[in-house]
Amino acid sequence: MNKIKGYYFSRSVFVSVLVAGFGLVVFLFLSCTSKPDSRSSNMLDPDDLKTTKENMNALGNQGGLLDKEEFTGSSKTSGQGSRRYIITGCDFDFDSDFSPFYIEDQQVVVMNVKPRCKLNKKTSRIDRAIYYTLMGIPCSGEFGNMKIYGGSYAPKMISYSLDTGCKMREPNTAIISSILKRKLRVEDPSVEFKLASYNPMEIHFWTLEGWQDSGIDPGINFRSLKIKSQLWPSMRDRGASVTAKIYGSENSWGGSSNTIGAIIKIKNELDSRFSIQIENVYILTKSQIDEIRDQCIKTRKNKKECQDI
Repeated sequence: MNKIKGYYFSRSVFVSVLVAGFGLVVFLFLSCTSKPDSRSSNMLDPDDLKTTKENMNALGNQGGLLDKEEFTGSSKTSGQGSRRYIITGCDFDFDSDFSPFYIEDQQVVVMNVKPRCKLNKKTSRIDRAIYYTLMGIPCSGEFGNMKIYGGSYAPKMISYSLDTGCKMREPNTAIISSILKRKLRVEDPSVEFKLASYNPMEIHFWTLEGWQDSGIDPGINFRSLKIKSQLWPSMRDRGASVTAKIYGSENSWGGSSNTIGAIIKIKNELDSRFSIQIENVYILTKSQIDEIRDQCIKTRKNKKECQDI
């Protein structure tokens, strides 16, 4: 009888342990599956923040502190969670009515500004910054290359290369940041101004003041007999310069679509080099663009060549 009772006692203990273990597994499973969904509207990744003033202000002004962090989702490669953040306070005041403008003493065009907030992992605060893009004129930072085809005294063509590889003048970012701060009316001293990119102007069309020559090349070429026999000797022998009007746009992927005009003076230097002096840079209106495109079609006799203007 004791053996039988012992037998039944051992079996009941085994069953109890089995039931308890099953209950623990079910509890853990329900705990995992009931975890709050981290993809709700208040879970924002700093790199995905909208950058318009309205969206920034909508986040509220609570000092820019990191409020909470937790792991969500899973990685297919490592199986580890990806870190996301709840951000409070990503707003600052600035004048969002921005248009590109030229800074004469720096010889650059400020093409675009983009405010952005980003988590500083060291301080657990939100860094507020305005990133800006600049466009410069090729060969404003160094002498350009001049090439003479057929000899200096009987040239077939003289070419002044203004391609995007010619160095631009180096901008002073401290001066530019100070100008932008005043222009955008940013009063918060914690907002930083940072250079996002500095791109060259890509020339689509050019003309020469007082001459009929024009072109769609990234360089200014003397081809006509009149300009080679009258202008070229004075530039070669007497240091004369020629005024050119160049039209183009920012050479970058996803850059500004504005068409830029510039007036430059070209002068020969030693060793088949040339320098430019920038007289003015301006943003073209739609009516000005249409007028220049018509001028291109008239002088080039080819409508297709002038489509990029």
